[in-house]
Amino acid sequence: MLNFLVPNRFEYGYGLTPEIVQLAAKQHPNVIVTVDNGIASIDGVLAANLLGLQVLITDHHLPSDTIPQAACIVNQNQNGCQFPSKNLAGVGVIFYVLLALRAECESALHLLIYQSRT
Repeated sequence: MLNFLVPNRFEYGYGLTPEIVQLAAKQHPNVIVTVDNGIASIDGVLAANLLGLQVLITDHHLPSDTIPQAACIVNQNQNGCQFPSKNLAGVGVIFYVLLALRAECESALHLLIYQSRT
C-alpha cells in the first residue's frame, strides 16, 4: 500500500521531524521517503529507526558534516557523488529515483514473464 503525508511546516517544522514520524507511524508504513528534505533530519531519522521504519532521503540541499543514519540517501551534493549536475532541484532528485524504480520493476516483470514461459 502506498500513502503520502504532506505536513504543515509551520506546525511541525521543516524536514523529517520526530513529530512527523509519529504522524506517519499511525499509517503503519514500512518505509518513509522524503522528497526535497531530510539531509539534516538526524532526530527524525533516529525516531523512525527506533520504530523499525526504514528511511529513504531524497534531497538536494547541502549536507553538513553529520548526516542522518537513513537506510538510503540520494543527494547529488554528498561528498564523493559522481552525478554530474550539482544544481538539480529536489523534484529532479526524486524523478531520477522514480526512473530507477521503474527500470527495476520492468526488469523484475520481464524476469517473471520469462520464467513463466520456461
